[in-house]
Amino acid sequence: FQIWKDRSVLVTGGAGFIGSWLSLELLKNRARVVVLDRKSEFPSSGEPWKDLREGVVYVSGDICNSALLSDIFRRWLTLFVQCQHFWI
Repeated sequence: FQIWKDRSVLVTGGAGFIGSWLSLELLKNRARVVVLDRKSEFPSSGEPWKDLREGVVYVSGDICNSALLSDIFRRWLTLFVQCQHFWI
């Protein structure tokens, strides 16, 4: 995972089960993680959320909101490299 070192990554649905564990692995590999999720706030306890609260930028909102996405990219994601989506 050295490819993620010092890169900014947007994780949509990052407060959910898969997204939160992905975010934790990215943080362990020294990525800068921005989580976008429809939940109003990041979960406060339990695995892996207790380890993520200090390490990620959490944005509450919908991925369909183009103005919000533009703001996220302008503020935190200056270089867009790849989009990865998991569907189960």
